[in-house]
Formats: sequence, structure tokens, C-alpha cells
Amino acid sequence: RWRRTARTARQPCAAGGWSAATAAAARCGRRPPPASRGRPRARSPCSGDVVLTDPSAVPFGPHAGPGGRSVFAIPRPGHVRLLTEDPAPPADPHEPVAPDSFQRAIDAALGHRAEITEVLWLTRFGDAARLAERFRTGRVLLAGDAAHIHPPAGAVGVNAAIDDAVNLGWKLALVVRGLAPDTLLDSYHDERHAAGERLLRNTRAQAVLARAEGDDDRLAPVRDLLAELAGSGDTAGPLAEAITAVGTRYPASGDPGHPWAGRMVPDVPLGRDGGDSLTALLTRSAGGALLLDGTAGARALSAAVRPWA
Repeated sequence: RWRRTARTARQPCAAGGWSAATAAAARCGRRPPPASRGRPRARSPCSGDVVLTDPSAVPFGPHAGPGGRSVFAIPRPGHVRLLTEDPAPPADPHEPVAPDSFQRAIDAALGHRAEITEVLWLTRFGDAARLAERFRTGRVLLAGDAAHIHPPAGAVGVNAAIDDAVNLGWKLALVVRGLAPDTLLDSYHDERHAAGERLLRNTRAQAVLARAEGDDDRLAPVRDLLAELAGSGDTAGPLAEAITAVGTRYPASGDPGHPWAGRMVPDVPLGRDGGDSLTALLTRSAGGALLLDGTAGARALSAAVRPWA
């Protein structure tokens, strides 16, 4: 639960004496999580939503220019989002981006003029990568950017924050309602801190690969190799899961050995006729679904949980 102040900043709220914080302390990567470790900001790329005189001049995707610089374009309805390095970054990384300096940065990166007729929004973002040492300290819990900040490569910050919230939400609800001991919340740190370490490793690797050092692009062979792996059926799936931060696997009790244990369940057909799928079932249900295999033990479990359906 969040309340908005007059300045629209997110503030943490308490429930039953417990306090949870997310982006309030680390919004946009400007401040590291408390008691954190990692790497501070080294670069301050800039981004902006702008209207171009000729939108077709910078279509979707990366556009490499001279000197190893580039522009990444994301078309939006009526405008385009452009991301690039600032060739003359200010001493203060929080200094606002001036429209004329953004125009010069885009032109320098492309090697030609791409005239901006209107500026809707400009900002800077950093490449700091830091992870809080503890996601839980007593009754204080960290999630999202308050727990981990990282380069925006892959745009996986929302995925990770949602995973934090889902992992923490049901545990905190049980503890607040007195249905589970507060030691249950220790598993939130154990599971999501490990996921945060993988998140920082993956986003830092992508940021390094995206960086070119002048005309001497020594990382080009590595990028070519990864592009080849991304196109292979055997490696594309695991690579995509790592990049999007959806390949998290939590330790499973008893080590059942099933490849799905501790992971997100993939969409699968249900029933012999294949007329329904797990995604369709979850879409229709209000609070999830319990899948049983039809054995005697499963039938007993089904009877036990029927009052909760």
C-alpha cells in the first residue's frame, strides 16, 4: 500500500507494525540501498521523449554512429524515446538535461542531424549496481529499487520488483494475521537476495556488452557469440529467462528433482483433449489454482482444500 504526497513521491506505509519500503530511497538509482555493496555510478547516459521532424530517420532499435557511440530508439504514439551517451557529461550527474545538449548528443552519436522539433521529457540515468546486504532487518523490509539498483539493460526492473512483492506479500500477510511465525520472512531475504545477485550480474554484463570503446570494439566477438546462442533452440530459452529475470528458481523442499520445482510453471495444456490451458484457467480464477494429479492422496487433498475454493 502506498500513499501519494503533494510531491508525488512514494512513501512507505506500515501494516501491523511492519514497514516495507521500495523506490522511496533509491528512485532512479540516485541513492544506493542502505548497507549495500556493489559498484557506484560510472556513467550518466541520457534519455528523452521527443518529436522528430522526420520520425522515419531514427526507427526502432540501435543505431551505431562514428566513434563507437550509438542511439537506441523506441517509437511511441506521436513521439519517440531516444537513449544515448552524453559526450560531455556534467560534473553533477543529477544536473537536468538541456534540450540543446540532448540534440547535440543525438547528432554526435548518429553522425548526422536528426532534428528534434519538440521535447516532452528529458532525464539522466546511471549504471550503478548495488544490492542491499539484508532485505529484512527486524520489522523493516526492502523490495524493488530500495533493495537493488542496477543498469536499465533489458528493462527488467519491474519484473524483479513484482517478484519481490509476490514473494513478500503472502508471507507478510500470514505473519501480520498471526497465521505464521515471523521467521517465515527470513525466507524472503534468502530467496530474493540470491535473485538480486543474479539480476545485478546479468544487467551489468549487458551494460558492458553494450559499451564500445571508440573504434576498438573488443567486445564485438562476445556480442556475436551471444547473438548466435540467442538464435539457437537449445540456448535461447535459458538466455531469455536470464535476461528478463524470470528464470528464478527457489530451493524446493525435499529436492523432488522435477525440472519445474521452485520455478514459474509454464503454460501447459490441461486434460487429454487439450481444450484448456493453465493460463486460461488462471485467467478465469480469482485467486489461483491447485493442480492435482488424480491419485488417492491428491483426492484427499482436493477434499481438504475444497472449502477454500
